[in-house]
Amino acid sequence: MKIVIVGGGKVGFYLARHFHAQGDRVTLIEKEADRSRRLADVLNVLVIHGEGSDLSVLADAGAQDADVVAVVTGKDEDNLVTAQLVKEHFEPRRLVVRINNPANEPIFHILGIDLTVSSTGVITRLIEEEAAPTELRTLATFHKGEVQLVQGTVSESSPVVDKSVAAAAQRFPGEMVFVAFIRDDEVLIPRGESVIRVGDKVVVMCDEGYRDEVEALLLGRNP
Repeated sequence: MKIVIVGGGKVGFYLARHFHAQGDRVTLIEKEADRSRRLADVLNVLVIHGEGSDLSVLADAGAQDADVVAVVTGKDEDNLVTAQLVKEHFEPRRLVVRINNPANEPIFHILGIDLTVSSTGVITRLIEEEAAPTELRTLATFHKGEVQLVQGTVSESSPVVDKSVAAAAQRFPGEMVFVAFIRDDEVLIPRGESVIRVGDKVVVMCDEGYRDEVEALLLGRNP
């Protein structure tokens, strides 16, 4: 899969590292020169210094034949402009846009950008969620429900307890990705060496057809 990521902050960095480790072809666009150089030093992916809202920069990154373009800078106004350009000029198979302020989400949708992710909104839903910890919770759905963002609390009987994320990922179906852990009210970005503990609230994005398998592995049930 070919992925173009716009924004080399924490979110962009972790996405680039994660998908490169999975064997995907990743190109990262970062507008700050110093940060671009640092990212190029630590990530084994192509890093382009430039503005994500520049059509020539997007073209150099390969947006014209990308499977996914992820626009994940820390500024909603920049993300909106870039997303509109990508949608109009490149039409990738999937356009994912980060929203930093949930209040801006209706604006993105009005302008036809449907697949948006708000980390603040996800955390808010987790705090407000009152479902039992033995249930797999749906936080959001995308692409007419075919892709789901779900959260489950790791049980003592889960086969991934005390396993690293890298080891646990080998047991999960390919159509899923770890998004975040919530441990002792702290949100953690999962890395390959991160260890899954009993009681962790694990946020996973998965294909609808693999929800039962994800639930079985997190909650220790038979699918």
